[in-house]
Amino acid sequence: MSVRLAAFVALVTAALMAVGAVWLSSWPATLLALVLFFGLAAHARTGWQAFWYGWWVWLPFAFLTFYWLNYTMIVYGGLPWIGSILIFLLYCLCFGLKLPLLSSLLWTLKSRAPDRVFWTWPLAVVAMELAPLSLFPWCWAACQTGNLPFLQAADLVGVRGLAWPMAVIALWFYRMWLPPRPTRSQTAFVALLVLCWYGYGFVRARQVEAAAAAAPHIRVAVVQPDTPLIWDENGGAQFMQVMETCKRLTQEAARQGPVDLVVWPEGGAPVSFDSRRNPADVYFNRLITELARMNHTEILFNETEVQGDQSYNAATLIDRLGHKVGSYEKMHLLAFGEYMPLGNVFPALRRFGIYDLTPGQDVRVLPLDRGGRVAPEICYEILFPDFTRRFMQRGANLIVNLTDDAWFGPTPASLEHLDLLLPRAIENRVALIRCTNSGISTVLGPTGVDLTPRSAQFVSNVQVADVPLLHMPTFYTRFGDVFCWGCIGMLVFLVLMEQEFKKGEKS
Repeated sequence: MSVRLAAFVALVTAALMAVGAVWLSSWPATLLALVLFFGLAAHARTGWQAFWYGWWVWLPFAFLTFYWLNYTMIVYGGLPWIGSILIFLLYCLCFGLKLPLLSSLLWTLKSRAPDRVFWTWPLAVVAMELAPLSLFPWCWAACQTGNLPFLQAADLVGVRGLAWPMAVIALWFYRMWLPPRPTRSQTAFVALLVLCWYGYGFVRARQVEAAAAAAPHIRVAVVQPDTPLIWDENGGAQFMQVMETCKRLTQEAARQGPVDLVVWPEGGAPVSFDSRRNPADVYFNRLITELARMNHTEILFNETEVQGDQSYNAATLIDRLGHKVGSYEKMHLLAFGEYMPLGNVFPALRRFGIYDLTPGQDVRVLPLDRGGRVAPEICYEILFPDFTRRFMQRGANLIVNLTDDAWFGPTPASLEHLDLLLPRAIENRVALIRCTNSGISTVLGPTGVDLTPRSAQFVSNVQVADVPLLHMPTFYTRFGDVFCWGCIGMLVFLVLMEQEFKKGEKS
């Protein structure tokens, strides 16, 4: 393959990945991208060339998929566009090794054991899925959210384990296109794999839906106020307008009938429920307490929790009498928005951040009075499967994601965020409430199906839904990525076996 052709294929691969991940959420596009990626790795002449082919895919993919970081840094961080581009390029260099390393690993496996590629390459894809090389932990299978029957096995193998069947299918298509052609036994294996995988998906989805229908339900109101990302905290006119919007939407939900839980999204101002630092804190405490008592509902909301000289991004629950039940302090803070990377090393950088917050220390499940146990995950920390499992192992039976995607502006990033978090519902078989300030808000069932229409972006609305409190611990909840680690172990075993085989031939 010539360098020009490789560059063209890399660009097409990146575009298909972006189409699958963000722009259209098209799962066939992602599968085709993996087919082309295999072609690049297979036709590289050296391992270093394969490595650079991976970079050629990653860079345009990063620009097409994460370009909204520049919007955040310029609009809210106050950086000039040149500084933003430089930081974005630094981000690409720091978090862009996944595809280059995967490409070079595939080339190495092909050069050492070409006859075993059909078995080793899918295992290698899974191995790289586990590598913590991404600030925003995208993975191949997370782009399959439009392919829900395929995703159902995430309750066994996790979303990263789904890369294995996806890679097997993509490799079969690649080898049907270019020699060596798959053998009959390999074709039969792929056919059986597809039949079993999708068979499990359809059957399991029906089982879970039946269990969810029989489970206790609570009535939840999801408030999307579409308020400014950053606003004054001293009780001024803008603050009052924000509070009035949230109050109006809460009362609108209550007029539709009794509501057990009202959820407010992650907000954009340092307002505290317990603190009395300023008039805004006092008013906020009184307003939300009165709303809980007046409408006889619990309210889960976002606040800036103040402890001494430290501030936390917190999710707080109050009961129907307005008493505080508990709070959870966000552990995975958003770079550039909630803290500046390297700010502790170079304090001058901290002035470019929006807020300077402290991360929380531990997960905390918040109990509802009707038997619900909420996993309150804030913003993008829900993208980490292992992190969500920690809440589930403490008895959570409902995930609530509070977020403010206004950081991303009028970009597809909110849809990307939603696609990446959707597998958490399937992995743990619980309902997932996504409450955003600016959209997209929705309620997902334990099979990943939307229980409410997805809200439009940058509009004010409230959605009311009956949400199941399903407690159905899954294999993945209990054991995590054991399937992925098994794939890595199998890959190491096959490589060692090949080496022993070659030694035997030489002797």
